[in-house]
Amino acid sequence: MRLLFLLLSATLMLLAEEKIPLSDDAPIKLVHWQNALKEVQPDSNAPATPPIKAVQTTLTFETPFNKTPKIMEVEGQKVIVLKNAQLDSKKTMDFKEASLNALEMFSYQNDIYLLSKKAKAGLEIQASSSKDKKQLRFLFLPKGFHLAPLPSLKEKSQHANLASQDEKERAKNPSNALELKPPLDLNHAYKGLAVIAALLLILYVIKKKIVPTQGLFSAKDFKLEISVLGRVDANHKIISIETNKERYLVLLSDKHGLLLDKISPKTSKEELIKEAENKIKNSKLGNLYAGKF
Repeated sequence: MRLLFLLLSATLMLLAEEKIPLSDDAPIKLVHWQNALKEVQPDSNAPATPPIKAVQTTLTFETPFNKTPKIMEVEGQKVIVLKNAQLDSKKTMDFKEASLNALEMFSYQNDIYLLSKKAKAGLEIQASSSKDKKQLRFLFLPKGFHLAPLPSLKEKSQHANLASQDEKERAKNPSNALELKPPLDLNHAYKGLAVIAALLLILYVIKKKIVPTQGLFSAKDFKLEISVLGRVDANHKIISIETNKERYLVLLSDKHGLLLDKISPKTSKEELIKEAENKIKNSKLGNLYAGKF
């Protein structure tokens, strides 16, 4: 209902301005609609306001558009009317942190209506067109603001010179460049050392238990085999340490090792894994690995 009222008001204003002649020309078709947000700066005498951006909308037509757009204000909303132009369907574009909340565009009786919805401040519309007249551009600029200027060639040249000077300074002082490198990550090295230390400790304990001080057999006949039976998860695995007369099950990780059991060397691999699972479940760490089996 409100849209119909705006449309009727805009039509009456157009009729009041001029008498619209009848034309047999086919309406010019809109083929593309593009929107962009532009940075703005407050004027010198403008009060301090929250930072917002101007909305720039570009309309591209199939053929040159030579008519003058009609810009008016109805019920506090800016309305742009493009005579003898047409689009396929109604279109809406929403914006955030901009001079208006949305733009709505529709076609009625071979005319295109472009409405600014819920403007956050008073708007000034700046219109321009391309040389071939196929593009129309409207800038919805909040009052009291102007477009932020683009960096000049002089400023770009100054930035390039500063970057070049920084590179030369780093070349003269290589120590400064070295300080910028992040420190080496030694976590993996520490974890590897911890695993090696845990394994050596387990081997030491096993050797103390199975090699009597009198020496039942010489070091030449001593047998020691280490094999991985399986993994509990990504960080834990079960290993077998076999000697001449005994075999030991060990739960090993990158942080600790747990001696599970001492069993017969003749036990099969499947029985070893089953035994290891039972020992882990019944140990103090059972709650940690209960869901892994």
